[in-house]
Amino acid sequence: MTTVDLNGLWDFVIDLDPKYHNNLVHHNGPCYAQPDADRRNWDQVTVPGVWNSYAERLDIYEGVCWLAREFVVAHLPKNAGAFLRFGGVNYKCRVFLNGTLVGEHEGGYTEFHLDVAAVLKEGKNHLAVEVDNRAAIT
Repeated sequence: MTTVDLNGLWDFVIDLDPKYHNNLVHHNGPCYAQPDADRRNWDQVTVPGVWNSYAERLDIYEGVCWLAREFVVAHLPKNAGAFLRFGGVNYKCRVFLNGTLVGEHEGGYTEFHLDVAAVLKEGKNHLAVEVDNRAAIT
């Protein structure tokens, strides 16, 4: 079994208008989820991490943010299983691999896994995670 460690530097942006960006659909999902999204002005942050510690302006921020990065899979055996493992994402998230939604999770600090075998490819892959930590209003 091959493991690719995705800890390290990721691109990060606050999404001040998630409804707008989710309506800018390109291919299979929101514009920020796409491999060709312009991320030149996104910040670079360390993952794992807590966005409230990335900058003073985020100290008490509740809302939607995006994290994205590329990674390379050198060799992918035919019919190989492939999973993404997250140690936790607070609170809700949608995960996109190569522009395709591969899963959603709600539950704060609980670990979860997503089967990505159908979307993972040899060579460069693009991973984007939309994170929403807004308090639920009931």
